[in-house]
Amino acid sequence: MNKNKIIMCSIGGIAVLAALALGYLAFSAWQEKEEKLEELEASKGSVERIKKAAIAPTEQSLAAIEENRKALAIWRNEALAAASQGDISVDATITPEAFKRQIGDEAREEAHKPGGAEGKIVKEDFAFGFKDLIAGGSMPDRSQLPFLQRQWYDIKLFTDTLSESGAIELLEVSIAEKKVEEPVAKPKKGARGKKAEPEKKPVADAQSYEIKFTARPTALVKTINAFAMATRFITVDSLTCVRIEDTLAAALGDKDKDAAQRPATRRRRRRGADAEEGAENAEEGETAKKGLVIDPATESPFIVTMKLTTYDFGTKAEAPAEVKEVEE
Repeated sequence: MNKNKIIMCSIGGIAVLAALALGYLAFSAWQEKEEKLEELEASKGSVERIKKAAIAPTEQSLAAIEENRKALAIWRNEALAAASQGDISVDATITPEAFKRQIGDEAREEAHKPGGAEGKIVKEDFAFGFKDLIAGGSMPDRSQLPFLQRQWYDIKLFTDTLSESGAIELLEVSIAEKKVEEPVAKPKKGARGKKAEPEKKPVADAQSYEIKFTARPTALVKTINAFAMATRFITVDSLTCVRIEDTLAAALGDKDKDAAQRPATRRRRRRGADAEEGAENAEEGETAKKGLVIDPATESPFIVTMKLTTYDFGTKAEAPAEVKEVEE
């Protein structure tokens, strides 16, 4: 092959490679252009949706959102401060023996609070829901001491409230078992390689109780109001009342019932006499109807069953993590 043919073949090969390269570059540019056009259309659609939104995407809107965020943070901190006023601080150094002595001594003090059970709020040997510790010989588990201290504090608060409100007698106290929540497995990663947010812990620790006591209407109202206004965050979850004796029925219903059960012959014999006596007793009857049927001060008391829940926000031990993260 002569020199000219070699040169021509080389030029032809280079031209083919250049054409292929230009074709690839042109295709890549076209493909990139199409992608950019699609992104542009998507961006236009997003802008149109944002423009039609209730909050316009302006600097004023961003400033207003930031102000609202700060106001919400301030309100949240103030609300938590108000709700956590009654939080308690447990003694982490107390021993099981010392706690058993403490709860026994304080139980005797609570048993002497004024009430209607022989002048006291509870009868003798009342266990306040801690029968094994107060009346029995069992020793508390060291790991349960923080929970037992919190429960005993709440029960003393309930007893004091009933006594100060004028309740007659505290009959029963039961402590609801706390539900142990199973730990939730943390997700590895979310979409697009971003880590999913960890599950937040509850802000407050809740403990439920059920108390049964006797009280007249006035004392019951005072008790409910006292729980609502207590510095300890307490909710009344349910309330049932049963009258020991229906005083109104006893005052009004018995005579009518007896009259209805009398024999018919006797009623006919007495019809004439009753008609004659009716006019004479009419004035006395009208006077009698104007008097009190029942006296609230001496009326039969209620047997009240009340379910309560106390909430502790942990501010006396350590502030919750959610509160620490709030920035004003």
